[in-house]
Amino acid sequence: MNNKIKKVIITLLLMSISWMTQLFAQTHAYAFVHDESGWGLITLSGERIEGFSYKLLFSPGVIYTISYSDSKSMVFNPDEGLFKTRIREKYGYVNIENETQVPPVYEELTSFENGYAITYADLKYGLVDRKGQEAFPPSRGEILGFSEGKVLKKKGGKYGYLGLTGEIEIPFQYRDAGLFSDGMACVKDEGMYGYILPDGSWKIEPAFYNAQPFIEGQAIVEVTSGWGVIDRTGKFVLQPSYHHIDRQENGVYRIENGGMWGLADTTGKLIVIPKYVNMRNFSEGVAVIKNGNARGVISEDGSLLFIEQYDDMKDCSEGFLLARKNDLWYYLTTDGKPLNNQGYVAAYPFSEGMAKVRVGDLFGYIDTTGNLIIPAVFANCYSFKCGVCRARKDEGWGYIDKSGEYVIPPKFKNANDFFILQ
Repeated sequence: MNNKIKKVIITLLLMSISWMTQLFAQTHAYAFVHDESGWGLITLSGERIEGFSYKLLFSPGVIYTISYSDSKSMVFNPDEGLFKTRIREKYGYVNIENETQVPPVYEELTSFENGYAITYADLKYGLVDRKGQEAFPPSRGEILGFSEGKVLKKKGGKYGYLGLTGEIEIPFQYRDAGLFSDGMACVKDEGMYGYILPDGSWKIEPAFYNAQPFIEGQAIVEVTSGWGVIDRTGKFVLQPSYHHIDRQENGVYRIENGGMWGLADTTGKLIVIPKYVNMRNFSEGVAVIKNGNARGVISEDGSLLFIEQYDDMKDCSEGFLLARKNDLWYYLTTDGKPLNNQGYVAAYPFSEGMAKVRVGDLFGYIDTTGNLIIPAVFANCYSFKCGVCRARKDEGWGYIDKSGEYVIPPKFKNANDFFILQ
């Protein structure tokens, strides 16, 4: 399949996903907004969810310097359809109606993973499901996670595994251990890593200085000669001769030796010998590479789609790259063709067919033809989500549609992107 056909297929898929997302969002999309009554939730029609009100909203990646006193209630971004709360210094979960699902009785409470969240209170760890039911009585010893029917726990400086009823299934005997993945877990015994089966027997004897979990029958490991990739028998499919290896979402491996990057497939075949100064992660089937002072894009089969003199380049989003030259940003197709030959002081990735650009001191939006569809009249704005985006001209935040008109009036002190609640 040639690159032009791939591009058409990707574009059609993105359009289909966007259409289905917007249709689903009509009844399942919500956004956090802040007004005089605190942080709450609104629907796409602008209606506020009654009873859902908190003094603080916690967003990942934001550093908070305020004091979390007993009088302040917090709500966190949604996790598996529920919202984590902090009330009187204790954590719990509520649903969209603000009904308690997991009572706020824990000193620490993680996000849900594989159906369970890790709890901590009174020096004891446990697991709780989305309905607030504890899997087993909490006990001392740190719980690190749950997967494939096994609970990873650390006690007395050793690692072992419990069942979902809390009984010990694999004794605490390892110096390090990971979660089960692909039917095996990576554990450290006497200074070396190997892989065990669910019954605790060795599948691959300890022989590695470092090791990562199995994914689709392969794992990245380190031996004396470097990093390589093994199969489920412990045989190397990619020889251990690299300084760095990481697996990409498309199944290929980025490999690095001596500061130069290349690609290998899951059979160990070199797709691209390490020759690029830098190679970013794949996005939409392409990866940005750097060769000297030039930047370009390669496909999953290693083909160089283009390379030109650019000062910087960002990952592909909805079929377009962002490239910087002489302090201006340009939109490019994956074969290097400019979208509109227009340079911007500030430009952002496409989202739902629209991209935010700065014109003068204000912001507007272009579409995938490169036309300025929404004039630059906003002091600040963000990416489109669920068919709308948060924007402000003066003090108040509201939400605009793709014509640039406010569909939810700019009346909020602060606002977050809409999200779909599963």
